[in-house]
Amino acid sequence: MILLRENNITAYKAAKIVKKPKTTVYKALEIMEKEGLIRSNRASQPITFAAVDIKEYLDDKKIQFENNRKIVENELKDIEEIPADTGIFEITKLHQVYSKAKDILNRTEKMALIACSDITNPGIISAIRDAAQRDVKILIQCFHSNIELPEAEFVCDDTSKEFIQNLKYNWLEIFSDGKEYLISLLSGDHTQLYKAQWCNDPYTSILTYNANVGSFILSKVSEMVIQEKPYSEIENVLREGLNTYYQSIVMEVIEHLIDN
Repeated sequence: MILLRENNITAYKAAKIVKKPKTTVYKALEIMEKEGLIRSNRASQPITFAAVDIKEYLDDKKIQFENNRKIVENELKDIEEIPADTGIFEITKLHQVYSKAKDILNRTEKMALIACSDITNPGIISAIRDAAQRDVKILIQCFHSNIELPEAEFVCDDTSKEFIQNLKYNWLEIFSDGKEYLISLLSGDHTQLYKAQWCNDPYTSILTYNANVGSFILSKVSEMVIQEKPYSEIENVLREGLNTYYQSIVMEVIEHLIDN
């Protein structure tokens, strides 16, 4: 605090102000200098000390954090992931919901189905695009057709948009490969989490996956019926949807269920 009030202060003067031994104050100043909180002018005699601008200090710490984060992430890539116990797990923090959603999309091998009122989180949008680049099929069932994700196949129920907009709630659900899913209930402005669960139990995951892929195909067909599309087009969508579904099931899930 002294250095914030007075620039270019000597250790002797600082010791007099705080009424501590000069050696103690000098050691404290050296520690603060190593931490980047202050800088010394060793060209002057005696040596003087000055506080570093707070913005400069925070920017430096931010750079250090990002560099350390990259080092840790690179080291973790070489560590084999420990398999988690299977089950249904509660998620209690909003940021954990978004983090888990991104993790699931990053792990998806063949197909992910997303059900929501809308998608606004940049991290999830980026994860969807990354998955699509890996040739993962992305199906999104939502109620706001203004989401721009050309990489995904959409079913947007515009007829229910007015009803959805009056709701005080939002939801985000992701079903991946029949292996795992995330369901969450959020506030309408995406700032509060009411309830969330992540499940990696094979039996429960494949059942919910089946139900939601079926719901997507039904919504797609209903949309085409309302638009009075030809029967041949509707039949093609049904066939394509079923083929996509069967091809998206990861066989290790089925094998696990049979073995257990």
